[in-house]
Parts: sequence; structure tokens; C-alpha cells
Amino acid sequence: MLGLIEREYGLRCEAIVFNEESPPFKDGKENVQYVCQRRSNDHSLHDNFSGNPLELEEIVNLSLESKLIVEPDRKQVPSSKFIDVSSMKPLKSIPADAYLDSHMYCVSGLGGISADDYQLFGVFKLTSSSKRILRIRVVTDPDLCTSIKEVQRVHMAMFSSFSTNFEATYNFPFASLSVQFDISNERLLCPPLSFVTGTLTSEIKLYDSCLLPSILEDFKLLKSIFTAYESDCSVWQTAEEPLTLEVFQSSLPLLFQVPDTQICDTISAGGIRSVPPFRHLDSTERLWDAIKIVHSRQTFRGLLNCATHYLLKHRELLKLHRRNHTQLATRLRTLLSSQGPIHLDSSSAFPYGIEYLLEIGLNKLTNDCISVLETAIPDCVSTVDDEARVVELHHRWAQLHHLYKASCFFLTLSPCCSKQVVIREVRAILNAPDPKGEWRVGLFEDPSRGPLVVSHQLSLPLSELLVPLSSIPPSLWIMRMDATEPVRTSVRLVYEHVPTRDGVDRYICHEMRLTDSYWPNSIH
Repeated sequence: MLGLIEREYGLRCEAIVFNEESPPFKDGKENVQYVCQRRSNDHSLHDNFSGNPLELEEIVNLSLESKLIVEPDRKQVPSSKFIDVSSMKPLKSIPADAYLDSHMYCVSGLGGISADDYQLFGVFKLTSSSKRILRIRVVTDPDLCTSIKEVQRVHMAMFSSFSTNFEATYNFPFASLSVQFDISNERLLCPPLSFVTGTLTSEIKLYDSCLLPSILEDFKLLKSIFTAYESDCSVWQTAEEPLTLEVFQSSLPLLFQVPDTQICDTISAGGIRSVPPFRHLDSTERLWDAIKIVHSRQTFRGLLNCATHYLLKHRELLKLHRRNHTQLATRLRTLLSSQGPIHLDSSSAFPYGIEYLLEIGLNKLTNDCISVLETAIPDCVSTVDDEARVVELHHRWAQLHHLYKASCFFLTLSPCCSKQVVIREVRAILNAPDPKGEWRVGLFEDPSRGPLVVSHQLSLPLSELLVPLSSIPPSLWIMRMDATEPVRTSVRLVYEHVPTRDGVDRYICHEMRLTDSYWPNSIH
């Protein structure tokens, strides 16, 4: 609630004060300070409230809507993300230390106490002779069938001229749309017109999402291997049973055999449209899928030597993509291009280190991400930095992180935006450099800091949305009314969508009214 007050009016509220008999509670959704009514023998601060000629009841009720709108008694109060109205009891009397500036006071409430509307009241310093009075009334069962004109008549009855504008927020999977508009239909919660431009924001917990589960699973394996590599450890942990040389040897004929049909990749799109479940894998990618569960450097070398010997004996099975610049692919190409026979039984060893395993894994995931992006951007490969030819693991990690992030944003934007917008934004993401060291933050996530969250924001006409807003209930719908004569007044009606067990769309309305008031005897 304090954040909502600051957002709408620019006022910094220090605390919300309620009756000390209220049960203890904690609002975990935002850093709000709640304080019980304090007891004090110092009554000198009562003058803080004495400068205004109106009584408290008149100040709190500066509009006519409480007389014009009659609401039934309620027993249950729905949960709000802005304020917990069920746990606070109203103040029984004026606080002993008077009403302090920049504090909100609970002056009436629900929660089984009464049938009155829940209200907060606060005074904020404006000048040496004036203050701003803020009243917030929480209506837990607002009338959503009231017309816009009727709402204006109720809340702005004393003003001959005032301005009105609106803001709406809609939630999509992995994205939210915020729209500000001046023209509205004749009913509450109506969507803006299609020519209005909105702001779409997508936020993803990049390494804790379900967008590309198979790639994410391999990421976890690579993280464990990379940690062992940087720590110069010869063993690391895996969740799978260790792969034995005998089992691996028996699987080689099927592992590298290329059937006439396409080879199923490990990408699982999870039902998200326009993602191909199939693509051709080359020999090192197949090898990664087979040996990625190894848990030691020694086991890896044995398996890789075995696979290399097999491929050199069956050259017709060796397939390497043009973009495969791993050390293993380079070595295999060199061996195949050498003149004369290759003596596999010679004493020369194959000095494969753990970086070989990391390279073929990074190459596999890089190609997975490219295959996702190519469904919309066939030439996206040209945007991939060709410096991958350089054997530098850190560079490969950074490049994979960049492509993985672009792939995830592609999947989040595709269900809600037109193809033209998606292609434009994905190209922009691919062409923009990542923040320095972002890939390392994702690789070595600090539990105290939380998962890495990346965001992307874009502006688009609502006509470019694939889903009509009329079919989506807004998560937040705000009506703003402002007047300057005879007294400057700002009204905010914040309709908040609240979850229900029966799945019925229900709203809470936070009626906020800020009024400038002449306060000649105020103490500063």
C-alpha cells in the first residue's frame, strides 16, 4: 500500500498505524511498516491536528460517495497484495501523540469488527500553511456494472471540470502488459482501444524456468563439470548412475547410426508453438548425449578414446557440422585428412582433457538454441559470433548464455505477439551485448542473491497482440480523476484482481482521495 501511495501521489508514508489490540501479522509481499497505536503522556502534539477548521469526520469524508453507495455487510475479506484488511482493527480514539505527518491511520475497518468500509487516513505536509489529506477506502465487493459517467458523478460531484485517464495491466505467461489511455468505453474494467500503444515486459528466471527443460537439464550437468574443471578436480557429482565402458561399447553401433528419418533431438518445447521437436545431430552431439552423465575425468577419457577408435574404423558414420569448432571435431578432421593408414593400435595416446567434454556439451546446447531461433529467423546463425573457433571456454559460455536468453525470450513473446514483432525484438536481443559478467552470474548463482532474472521491455500497438484483451481480466485497472478548482483533488480508483477458489473473477477497489487543505495553525 505504501508503494501504491508513492506511485500514484509521490508521497512518502512512513507507517500504517492501527489498534494495538489487532492480532500480530506480517505482510511478506512488500516492505511495509505497521505500528500499533502508541501510548504517550505527551499531549502537546495534539495541536498538530488543530489547525484545520473541519472536524475529523468531515476531513475523512471529503466526498459524497459513501452516502451514494450502499454496500452490504460482509464476513470474509479477500486477500489483497497491497494491504491485509483482515488483520487490522481501527483506532478507538485519537492517538495520544496526535496524527503525525506522513503516517496512515486505520480509522474504520472490516475483519469482523463492523460493516463499515475499511478506511485509512493520513496528513502530509504541503506548505507552511497547507497540508494534503489522503483518505483510502477499501471496497471489497465493488459494483463493476456502474458506468464510467456514474463513477465520475459520484466521486467528482463538486467539480465542474476535471480530467480522467486510465491504466490497465494484463498478465500473460512470463510477461505483463501495461497500457495507459485517455479514451475508455462506458464501463469499468473495459480494455483500451486497439490503436493504443502498450508496454510489454517479460521477466524470466533464466536458469530456473520451464521454457526449455532439456537444455536447462544439460546446463546443470555442465555447471557441475565446469566447477570441477576450474577447481582442477578429477571427479564430480551427477544424479545418474555411472556409465561403464562395457555398456558404452555395446551402444556404439546404434549411437552413430544415421537412419533415413530425422534424428529426434532432446529439445522439449512443452507445447509452446513454433518450436521444432526434431533436428539432425552430428557425431559429437550424439556423443555428448551418451556420455554427459560421466562423473570422472578418467572415465571420460576411456569413453572418448573408445568412441574415437570406433569412428575412425567406420568413417562413413562420422558426421560433423560446419559450425562444429570443438577440439574433438578439429582432431577428428585432422586424423581423417591425414595421408596413409591410421594406426589405432600405436602407442600414441589421445590426450583428451575435461575441456573436451565441456566443449562438446556447449556446442550441443548452442546448436539447440540456434535451432529454436531459426524457426523465426533463418539467418540467425550470421549473428552468432564466429570467434567460437577460438578454443576459449569462457567465450563459449558467454555465447551460449546469450543464445539461450534470446531463445527464452523468443518463446515468451511468441504466444502473445505477432510474428513481425517477435522477429524484430529477438533480432534486437541478439544484436545487443549482454551486461558484463552476466553469464557468470547465471553459472555461479548465489543462493543469497536469488536466481538470475532477465527482463526485456518493448512498446507495441495493441493490434499486434495475438490474444484480444477483452478475453483477459485485467490484474490491475486504475481510473484517475484530477481537478484543480475549487480545491485541488486527485482521485484514484484502483481495481485489483484477487484470486478465488471457485475461479470467478473478483476485484477489490482501493478508493484513494488526496485533497489539498488550508492548515493555518499547523506546527512544523
